[in-house]
Amino acid sequence: MSEPLLRALTRLRAMILDDEALVRAVASGRRRGTQPPWRRVELRYVDLKAGRHLQVTAYDDAQAHTANHAVGDPARAALDGLLEQPFGNWHVDTTTGTHQLRVSKKGEAVVHSRPREDESEVDRDHDRDKGRLLPEDDPVFRALGLSDHEGRMKPSRQGKYRQVEEFLRILDASITDALDKGHLRTPTPREPLEQPKPPAPLKPPKQPKPPKPPPAGRQATGRASTPSPCGPRSCGNRAAPRRARRAPECVARAGPS
Repeated sequence: MSEPLLRALTRLRAMILDDEALVRAVASGRRRGTQPPWRRVELRYVDLKAGRHLQVTAYDDAQAHTANHAVGDPARAALDGLLEQPFGNWHVDTTTGTHQLRVSKKGEAVVHSRPREDESEVDRDHDRDKGRLLPEDDPVFRALGLSDHEGRMKPSRQGKYRQVEEFLRILDASITDALDKGHLRTPTPREPLEQPKPPAPLKPPKQPKPPKPPPAGRQATGRASTPSPCGPRSCGNRAAPRRARRAPECVARAGPS
């Protein structure tokens, strides 16, 4: 059921400003006829030496831009600036539930909320591998020859590692948008996303049926056989007497009447 957009955003604002309960918030997509400055924005709280901050990571088509805002007025100002942007979807995860907001074509908010099945642990570590989606010690990089046997990325392969990271972030944004719009079923530990079924094999083309043989008494072309010259209409002159319309060979055979 839809509701006024301002009221729904105000409710999400309170959830995001709760630094004890927020796990992560993501803004993505765009509203009809608009274009936000960022393709995707992620928000979470991190613990720095100067205290807890709201970390905002904004993605454009080329790279990520990260900024930290202290809890209080700086964090509220940064969040209010993002809420004013015409994002089409908001996804907010808290320790107690998941909330999805989608802006309809009429400019109204459609919100879906569900409680969490299990408790979520909040990671406030600021030094967590620079926020990489795939750590550099993952076995796949050793198999590809990008990292050494100790799981450290080779200096000559840092550029390739950044390319893999950007690809994963684009893929993560696409999946998040599809989940927000309902194009994908939300996976769970018991029912993860299934792999797509392989396409069905192509059926062989149908062979044309052989032509039917012509009926008995007809030529191969399908036309009727030539009528006997003795037929009643062998002559086209209907006004002539019947005897005159007969073929000459028939008259000679029959003799005078």
